[in-house]
Amino acid sequence: MSFSGRSWFVKASREPIGPGPNLWSDDEENVHVDAAGHLHLRATRDGDRWWCAEVVAEPPWGHGLVRWVVETPAAALRNTGVLGLFTWDDSPIHAHRELDIEISRWGRPGGAALSWTVQESGGECRPGPFGDELHVVHELDWRPTQVEFAVGGANASRWRVSHALGAGDARVRMNCWLFGGQPPEGANAIEMVISRVDFTPFRRP
Repeated sequence: MSFSGRSWFVKASREPIGPGPNLWSDDEENVHVDAAGHLHLRATRDGDRWWCAEVVAEPPWGHGLVRWVVETPAAALRNTGVLGLFTWDDSPIHAHRELDIEISRWGRPGGAALSWTVQESGGECRPGPFGDELHVVHELDWRPTQVEFAVGGANASRWRVSHALGAGDARVRMNCWLFGGQPPEGANAIEMVISRVDFTPFRRP
């Protein structure tokens, strides 16, 4: 599929796999781009089964600044929904080069929280509750010697980690899934809308 001027592979699996584990669908009911060019990622129910959505950038982008604009309030994720904006390399080296921006309640009461994680080092920052904001800007600035996460645009909250991590074959990914594979409150579909993704490649001074 095409979104925000780039090509994306849509994940599909008829057996439960991670994260979750969950079932993954490439049907338009779960993944589509609307007339305004906005990407819709949905977790939907079909009988007693739930299907989640994930898209993967093709080809890998390498080091650089990724900037997402999320249009849906985090409260839409309810209790078990998760929105993931992240990198992943199928090779297990360096913990799959996984760098995570995740929003979820993780099955607990209260407002959704935003977490930033560099999986190889186990470092994590939770800026706090994240509920009714609209048009939220998330950034991942991945350089050869550091990773910096940010949320909030011009007055962003930031977290920087010194970390030497080659880009390898890591792809940028986006997903909407269910924590523990458990249905959300109300057993209604979850939908998250991302209006655009921008990428600026890293250039050495």
